[in-house]
Amino acid sequence: YSLPKGPVFLSPKTFAEALVDALSNPSPVKTATTKAFIDLFDIKENVVLGAYGNKNSDTQAYMDAGISTNIIYLINTDSVIRRVSDNKRTSYFEHATKVNQKYPKIN
Repeated sequence: YSLPKGPVFLSPKTFAEALVDALSNPSPVKTATTKAFIDLFDIKENVVLGAYGNKNSDTQAYMDAGISTNIIYLINTDSVIRRVSDNKRTSYFEHATKVNQKYPKIN
């Protein structure tokens, strides 16, 4: 299995800067970064088809950026994935086997 082809975005911050953000409140920084990414596109709908995080601050940042809770997934320390909108449990296997349905190719 592999992720669909697409861009990879990395933080332009140094490790030390990223560590300070992570230890403080990373939500505003992640919100601003996510909004800046979405703003790169002329049509703002369906730019993000899935948002994954492992902390409640990730969920808050995605929601503040305007991403629907139906496509935000929180992964806990036991690698259990839950959809934020309804707390429905899912798995890496489900996401991998349904990758083409969850993230269809753009023509």
